[in-house]
Amino acid sequence: MVKKFRDFESARKHVHCLGFKSWKEWAKFCNSGKKPQDIPSNPNRTYKNKGWRGMGDWLGTGRIANQNMQYRDFESARIFVHRLGLKSVKEWAKFSNSGKKPEDIPGAPWGTYKKQWKGYGDWLGTGRIANFNMQFLDFKPARIFVHRLGLKSREEWIKYCKSDKKPQDIPANPLQTYKKQWKGWGDWLGTGRIANQDMQYRDFESARKHVHRLGFKSQNEWREYCKSGRKPQDIPAVPEVYKKQWKGYGDWLGTGRIATFNMQYRDFESARKHVHRLGLKSQEEWAKFCNSGKKPEDIPGTPWGTYKKQWKGMGDWLGTGRIANFNMQFLDFKPARKHVHRLRLKSQNEWRKYCKSGKKPQDIPTNPARTYKKQWRGWGDWLGTGSIAPFNMQFRDFESARMYVHRLGLKSREEWKKYCNSGKKPQDIPADPATTYKKQWKGWGDWLGTGRIAPQDMQFRHFESARMYVHRLGFKSQNEWRKYCKSGKKPQDIPTNPATIYKNEGWKGFGDWLGTGTKSTREISKNYLPFKEAREQVRLLAKKYNLKNWNDYQNAVKKGLIPKNIPSYPNHIYSKNRVKNGKKI
Repeated sequence: MVKKFRDFESARKHVHCLGFKSWKEWAKFCNSGKKPQDIPSNPNRTYKNKGWRGMGDWLGTGRIANQNMQYRDFESARIFVHRLGLKSVKEWAKFSNSGKKPEDIPGAPWGTYKKQWKGYGDWLGTGRIANFNMQFLDFKPARIFVHRLGLKSREEWIKYCKSDKKPQDIPANPLQTYKKQWKGWGDWLGTGRIANQDMQYRDFESARKHVHRLGFKSQNEWREYCKSGRKPQDIPAVPEVYKKQWKGYGDWLGTGRIATFNMQYRDFESARKHVHRLGLKSQEEWAKFCNSGKKPEDIPGTPWGTYKKQWKGMGDWLGTGRIANFNMQFLDFKPARKHVHRLRLKSQNEWRKYCKSGKKPQDIPTNPARTYKKQWRGWGDWLGTGSIAPFNMQFRDFESARMYVHRLGLKSREEWKKYCNSGKKPQDIPADPATTYKKQWKGWGDWLGTGRIAPQDMQFRHFESARMYVHRLGFKSQNEWRKYCKSGKKPQDIPTNPATIYKNEGWKGFGDWLGTGTKSTREISKNYLPFKEAREQVRLLAKKYNLKNWNDYQNAVKKGLIPKNIPSYPNHIYSKNRVKNGKKI
């Protein structure tokens, strides 16, 4: 039955008498049960083209909805703001949230006055020019000015820029402003340091000769030297730049150590003979020996790589007699299984423990399922427990199995799982009936006999009727909705997952579904700038407020420094499937 609501004027007159001051008070009233049924909970939807002008008009508070607000012209609004004497965006945000701001002056002036907007310096009257309107000095006079400062590093430059001593006509990011003339920070600061891409290094022989005199013994010593500031600029910190002449760090440092790719190792037989004499018993002992410094350089630390053709495993290399799995000759399946049956093991866990105990003969595999693929019939057959592997099991037909399960009186899938794990279930009834009886399967309600219908077979109420029912419940969040769905109180013809069921039948998000008025991300994203414009704005704000990372950005959002038309979580709004050529789609 379709509900008939009062006409707009009559309904609004009744609401005015209630004296509510906010949308929250209205929502509480709607959920209290005191609201007359012929007055809608969502008047914005009911009276959309029949008089609706916003919640201020509906409640009688006099507040005008943003989309209906008539703001002052830009010049008049700016004059008012200049008189306030605010010095920063932070102060403007506090003022806007204080309740003192006139309603006809926008809180987000950059959005309202797009054409006239020149930045916050112009809006607040501080005289600061927005970066995108700034006229910077030419490169040469700007560089001369910076040279006189005597700064020695990029870190000192950043501190200087933050100190407020930097003139506005010299950019904080000269690399971006003077792209064409830029030659590196050494050139900009006047330290004489040359950027790596412009450096002219000594020839290899001369550079190596210098490094040999330093007497370094390792790469670590070389790295520390490079960081110390004592290395001449014309000797590279990464000597691999001498690709053609490079032979390794032993050659570069003069230690005599030969790089692995240039090493001449002993032949396999000779190397293995030497290793046998060491009496090592495991790969762990071999690794310790290699790291001890006692291993001769002409014997490789990774012999399986060096001697690929002759390699037969660590047992052969160390002389322990242990045969590598890929060379092992195992017993045939039947005698191996017969041996395992005598062990009387009851489970896979017991089998694993037995394999690790050291008692298992080498000619019986640890992984019999892989070794005996063709004959393998499951662990019950291998261990002799009589348990049949699911893929070999002959189950009852569906009707017979379902009839048996109905007699058990189980009420849920959880009870079914407990029953399956109890050991009481006959082997010819599957634990996973949905897979075994794919063609006949109609859901757990049909299988257990509870009468519950599977979601894919359910006939749900149409969207408007379902949503109206949910509105009456007064839930405020998705968490409350989920708890309700799990409580067992939800009618079966109202879906647990309405977003999927009503995808093409009016779904607008959980705010609309629950009646809270909260908009979905898709709806909210319509109010944000296109990706490219938003990114440009954020980069300017990052320079202005020294935002370095995600935490800085989130703090700026909390302080009101980020405009409302730029999202707090851009990764949610500008996902790949919503961005195309810099425009939202």
